[in-house]
Amino acid sequence: MVTFSNIFLLLVMRLNYYLFHLVIAKNEHLLLIRLVITLFITGHHSSTHAISIYTRHVEVDWVLQVEKLNDYK
Repeated sequence: MVTFSNIFLLLVMRLNYYLFHLVIAKNEHLLLIRLVITLFITGHHSSTHAISIYTRHVEVDWVLQVEKLNDYK
């Protein structure tokens, strides 16, 4: 069943995806915004199997992002 909560979560996940690509493009100040969004997703929706898989992916790509930004500095 499609609920407002599910639609909102999908929009948040999409925003998080776009922020990932903006951060890779050297906009370092977006790291904090992306961290807040990631914490929101993991904090409120981690009980769902699909979301937990997504959050594991986010955690891995969060580490990769930080490493790439460190390489830029």
